[in-house]
Amino acid sequence: DDTTIKRVPYSSGGVPFVARSSTTDTLVSNDMNKFISYTNASPIAVTLDTGVGVEGNFLLIKQGGAGQVTVSGTATFESSIGENTRIQNSVITLYNQGSDVWSVHGDQAA
Repeated sequence: DDTTIKRVPYSSGGVPFVARSSTTDTLVSNDMNKFISYTNASPIAVTLDTGVGVEGNFLLIKQGGAGQVTVSGTATFESSIGENTRIQNSVITLYNQGSDVWSVHGDQAA
């Protein structure tokens, strides 16, 4: 519905920041609209399945450590390159276009 105004919750400090150090993470609805930095030196597997998030939700994902972050799951991902961060300090953005389709943009690798 193009006439409905969508509101993104935020704190007075802006988009909430979360640091995580594990090598695996399954995203849930509570993770939506946050900046998540993964700080492990080993590769990190992030799962985003269907039914998580709604149209207009976003995620900012940072490779805060040496471990490349790879996003996969049962949701559909649209990307010109891939669903991986490129190098340490790379940030990718995932935007929910609706119907469990996520657009992936940013400093990506194949």
